[in-house]
Formats: sequence, structure tokens, C-alpha cells
Amino acid sequence: MKRREQRQAAHEKLQQQHDAEIAALQRDLAALDQTIGLHEILIDTTKLGSTRVQLSPRLTEHGTMTRAILAALAQARPHAMTTYAVVSAVCMSCDLHPNAEEYADIRYRVRHRLKVLVKEGRAARLHAPYSNTEGLWRDAGVAKGPTTGQPAGHPVSASSPTIPWESTFGPVSHPKGPTGRPIA
Repeated sequence: MKRREQRQAAHEKLQQQHDAEIAALQRDLAALDQTIGLHEILIDTTKLGSTRVQLSPRLTEHGTMTRAILAALAQARPHAMTTYAVVSAVCMSCDLHPNAEEYADIRYRVRHRLKVLVKEGRAARLHAPYSNTEGLWRDAGVAKGPTTGQPAGHPVSASSPTIPWESTFGPVSHPKGPTGRPIA
């Protein structure tokens, strides 16, 4: 019984504190309303725009890049595509003719979209997410084995290649830049 009375007393004390805080906030709001009314220039808050502005305009219409990526991966099925090949397919599909700086931006956007498609389960990543190698991507419609990440029926043995997808998809050739080094 004593515990209940203590709890009720604590509850009433908290209620009084909250009521005092609410009254103080209402006084502050009333003071702000009065202060805003004193200004010569009245501000119509309904006409204020958003504070977040899109700095980089869209290169294509909404959803076009995603459709181009998925179409390229589906066309390559069951083989994997490098990031370079996916970007090239997107540029051709969307009729983009980028210079070097624009190409880097498009490549970044395509890689970002591919990562989201992997999270959604619509594409599959065949490389380590934090590697310095050219990314390999595949349509998620290709069946994978339950634990190995290999296509279904793929034998896993000591004689398997060090790069797991080479036995299924063959060796991957990386495009070379002007210095002869692979483009990553």
C-alpha cells in the first residue's frame, strides 16, 4: 500500500512539472507570435520553398538508368559483366556521350545504383564489396548454390580456380587505360 502511495505521489509531482513546462512553452510561443507580428515585413510561410536543393541534375528520366542496367545484365545472362561493360551499356542505351569527367560521374551513379539493386535482390555482386578489382555484376535471376555463392551444380574442390566465377564465366578481361594499366 505504501509503495502505491509513493508511486502516485511521484506521478503527481511529474504531472505538475510537465504542466509547468507546458505553460512556459505556451508563454514562449505567444511571445514569438507577438514578436513576429511587430515586423514590418510579414513572412508567408506557405510560400517558403524547400531548403534541400538537388545539385546534380538527372542525366535520364526517372527509372531509365535502372531499366538500362537491368536490361544489360539480363542480356548478358548467365555471364557476368564488369562495371565498365555495364556503364558502356547504360551510355549506349540512354544515348549518353560523356567526356572523361562526365564518364566518371556516370560510372559513380551506375555503381551506386548497382549497389542498391544488390540490396534489393535484383542484381548479384560477384566481387568483394571492398576490393580494388573491377566489379563483376550479374542478373539476380541466375540460380546460386546454397552456401558457396556459385551457380547451382558448380563443383567445389581444391582444384577450383582461385577466382570462383572463372570456371563458370571464364576469365574476365579488364579494359586497359592509356597507360596499359587496368581501369578500375
